[in-house]
Amino acid sequence: MGMILELISGRMKLMEKISKISKIMLMGILLFHISTAMALETTLEGSLGYDDNPAFSPDGDGSGFAGYRARLSRLLFPELAWINGDIFVEGNYNDYFDLDDNYGGTLGLSLGFPFQEGRFQLGLFGEGAIYRDDLNPEDERDTLLAGVGLEWLAGAQLTLGLRGSAAWLDYREDISEETPDLMPEQGQVPGGGPHHGGLNRGPAGPRGPVSLPGSVPLSGHTTTREDRRYSTEAYAAIYISPRVQIDLIGTHVFGDSTIDAGSYDENRGGISLSWSPLAEWNLYGSLRVWDTDYDGVRDESGWSGTGGISYWWKSAEIYLRLFREENDSDLPEEDYERMVSQCGLRWYF
Repeated sequence: MGMILELISGRMKLMEKISKISKIMLMGILLFHISTAMALETTLEGSLGYDDNPAFSPDGDGSGFAGYRARLSRLLFPELAWINGDIFVEGNYNDYFDLDDNYGGTLGLSLGFPFQEGRFQLGLFGEGAIYRDDLNPEDERDTLLAGVGLEWLAGAQLTLGLRGSAAWLDYREDISEETPDLMPEQGQVPGGGPHHGGLNRGPAGPRGPVSLPGSVPLSGHTTTREDRRYSTEAYAAIYISPRVQIDLIGTHVFGDSTIDAGSYDENRGGISLSWSPLAEWNLYGSLRVWDTDYDGVRDESGWSGTGGISYWWKSAEIYLRLFREENDSDLPEEDYERMVSQCGLRWYF
């Protein structure tokens, strides 16, 4: 009897996967026709890979996955010299073969105002996003973000910029405050923590709380979680040659949360290198480091690295990517290591 129930459950899961893939394929066909009719710039992406720790836990299980992403965008004011911009909508779905899935969507707008004969540009941008995660429901949130930036074309081989933003994150799950010492768990490749990114996850933000060993129970009431995140960053793009580019970035983030000990200060740094030895080929790599102080309660530091290669064929890009991430925390339950391998196809039209 148990074997029969297991077979039925497996068959139902298979049918659910087939149904999801069919809907995604139909959505891709629909987006293609909408893009053609409305003269939109469109990107469709599909990938396969393996993530050995999607839950960001010390001993998390791994799973293969299929990733799907679609993006529609349109340029604004293409005939005006004093203003430029674009509007876009993007959706993604990560289908894990052995674990629960996650998906998200973003609607964004950016405006640019060049001056001094184009050497400087003032920018305004805003986004609204949703993120849903069946594996880590405490990460589910709705986000609004607004920001301003200033970019300076310092020379033919150097661009410098400053950017600041404020984000409002409304988490869907109530937090159970059962102890006096609650902490946010670290969570852009899918990620929920302030430094995570990749694999088309939602906007970053600290994850759900964990209780400290030996804490004294309280009444066990629940509270809603709302975070505010303020970010300031400086960056530089260095064009060594027409085929080689180096990007440097430094960021400070302040996070304020309604949950106990949920506020944090974080400093980040990053460098990336892109090299195109031939017109069709591109090699790239990046390294990021961070140091996070959770309101004087705990410290965390870590690093992530990405390496990849891509090949262009007409309007399609075939790519292979490897991602490694490690986080070191004062709390052992917040330590984790993660490795993701991924190959895929992006189609631009």
